[in-house]
Amino acid sequence: MLVQRVIYLRVCHTSEMVRCLNPGARGPRIPIETRFWSKAIRLGDDECWPWHGCHTRIGYASFWDGTYTPAGYARMVEAHRWAFRHFVRDPGPLDVLHTCDVYDCTNFIRHLYAGTKAQNMRDRDSRGRGVLPPHFGWELGYSQKLTAAQVLEIRARYTGAWGEQRRLAMEYGVCHQAISSILSHKTWRV
Repeated sequence: MLVQRVIYLRVCHTSEMVRCLNPGARGPRIPIETRFWSKAIRLGDDECWPWHGCHTRIGYASFWDGTYTPAGYARMVEAHRWAFRHFVRDPGPLDVLHTCDVYDCTNFIRHLYAGTKAQNMRDRDSRGRGVLPPHFGWELGYSQKLTAAQVLEIRARYTGAWGEQRRLAMEYGVCHQAISSILSHKTWRV
């Protein structure tokens, strides 16, 4: 009696790789285009085609391309990049850029095009999508508690006395490791 093993792949919204329960099996059970269209909602040619499948941590549509890594994990790719490569052309080393600023749009007809990394960054910056610090110090950027002026003040006030790093940490509302990193110029190289 022949027993067939079934592959179950459960992909959550935060995972980028999924372990294959049967590494001996190769390829998906249904055609890859059918799996793609079951997750991409095709609306009009000028509208975004939202993705109703897995997403990466930052919101891009993620898709199993039917292959495995050498370690036996399902290889997840960005769905917009897979669609562009499969239906339009292989972008090679170029990035696949969105004209619509929707991370999970898979409309390869009107919303995706190949471009360089520099073009991608220029587009991101011109549309206000990236976090751009005013200078290297990241003046109150993501998860930052101190300003450049406070860092310079900490360095000026530090005398090396026993317990001073902990006292400065309590005063500025950060941990003593943050003060140590500031003083040794591991962080805040201003």
